[in-house]
Amino acid sequence: MSLSAVRNLIAVARQLIDDHGFRASSLVPDLALVGLAADAADAADSALDLLEGSRPYRAYAMARVCFEASQRVLPLAVAEDYLRLGTRAWVYYQCKDAALRGSPRFSLGSEAEEIVRFWENVNADARALIEEAVASLRSQSRGPDNYLGRNLAEVAAECYEVLASALGNVVPSDNIEINRRVYAGLSRDTHACLRLQPRALRAGAHGFVEVLETERDPMEVSEAVFLALSTSLRETIGGLQFRLAAREREEARGRLMGLQTAAASVRPDYYPDLGVQLAKEGLGHVECVFQGVPLVNVRELPDSTLTTSIVRVDAGQRQLVTFDLKGTSRAALLQLIQDRFPDLLAAAIPASVRLDLPAPIVVNIRAALGQIQRSADETFVPFLVREIEPGLTSG
Repeated sequence: MSLSAVRNLIAVARQLIDDHGFRASSLVPDLALVGLAADAADAADSALDLLEGSRPYRAYAMARVCFEASQRVLPLAVAEDYLRLGTRAWVYYQCKDAALRGSPRFSLGSEAEEIVRFWENVNADARALIEEAVASLRSQSRGPDNYLGRNLAEVAAECYEVLASALGNVVPSDNIEINRRVYAGLSRDTHACLRLQPRALRAGAHGFVEVLETERDPMEVSEAVFLALSTSLRETIGGLQFRLAAREREEARGRLMGLQTAAASVRPDYYPDLGVQLAKEGLGHVECVFQGVPLVNVRELPDSTLTTSIVRVDAGQRQLVTFDLKGTSRAALLQLIQDRFPDLLAAAIPASVRLDLPAPIVVNIRAALGQIQRSADETFVPFLVREIEPGLTSG
């Protein structure tokens, strides 16, 4: 394992975090999962920075944070009841933070309450889930201090079995003991301890002793930290991939049911929608890659989402394809437009006004289906863009 390999794993983890994002129905659980996954990626980045400093052994502390965060990501990612467990995890951390600020035990702080009130507006079950989580934590018998109240090495072993079953792999029988040894090794250099290890002692004048310190091997430290980080990041990545796949299957079923219970309408002069077709064919959970897409206009929706549509020709049939861009993909598209047409974005794009580009920008897009959209004229399913980059002929 090398520095570049670990940095690549961090990049993959961050891309999955961005792909996952936050859904209205699962806002609080998503805050817990994404928060822990981001902590793992951030700690790994910090560990690499420390490795390149004058005291590389200090990277062990950040490697331990990455290890701990990844072990807390896994149970959430593979949970059968993601909503309940994710809510419990979020409430656990909010109560811990509130207690540190002097609030009563098992009480949420004011900022957390604002989040809960927002969630109530978009999920009718939000308050009940929060209250259930608080009651569950209150009744939890004393045990390990985590949102599960269980030994995380044992929990991680159960999660490995779930992931292995999904991938058709076999989990090593000694994985619990391996996890404990790794954690113990990282902990030794995380806590205050006697790092001064004499390699030689020399008697000096006036009763003094000269102590020659054993220098730590930077390569040995780097190899140990790389191994710990790569293992933890792969766990985080595997957990996020599992969770994303589960969510996409669930959303695909919802889209299919929605299209079956209410026929997709479209004006006679409109082209059929590719998103509707894929959803009806049971392919709504599949990530799609579009190469060489010519973008000729873009429009900003009231919630700041950028949207654009193209007409795609497949086997002689014309289909409408709509792309919606949020977050990092939105920023990436705006940067592409800025790079190509520096003066075009001098002013903000007026909401609901289509911005025509002076010339097409050709891009490659990685996307997954979003939610069903209905209007008086049509029913369509846009693609939520996860990644956008210049195409080969974008100039």
